Amino acid sequence: MFVPRRSLPPLNAVRAFEAAARLGSFKEAAAELSVTHGAVSQQIRRLEVELGARLFARTGNNMAPTPEALRLAGEVGRGLDILRNAVARFEAAAEREAAQRERRSPFRPGIRGYRIRPRRHR
Repeated sequence: MFVPRRSLPPLNAVRAFEAAARLGSFKEAAAELSVTHGAVSQQIRRLEVELGARLFARTGNNMAPTPEALRLAGEVGRGLDILRNAVARFEAAAEREAAQRERRSPFRPGIRGYRIRPRRHR
């Protein structure tokens, strides 16, 4: 099935939503993401506007993800896992490449750290 490409919501908003839905708390999501509770709330509000739907049912100080939001959160979580794994594979490949470059260096490891100076004539 072909789905036309459209712009994605902001990644920070998606991450805040996924963490809040998974953890069941804006406060815990904020701690996990190293941001404030207000930042998580603002990002989720931004995502709700972007999607045109409520993601959390709020009653007083409590919030609970809607059934649709829970389904979305599961898929978003899998997508973020794919992204994390892809980045980890890329970083590992880059480290291997850097190590190979270092092994091909024309200088031996013991000499590489020294400054090479011209000889002094007597």
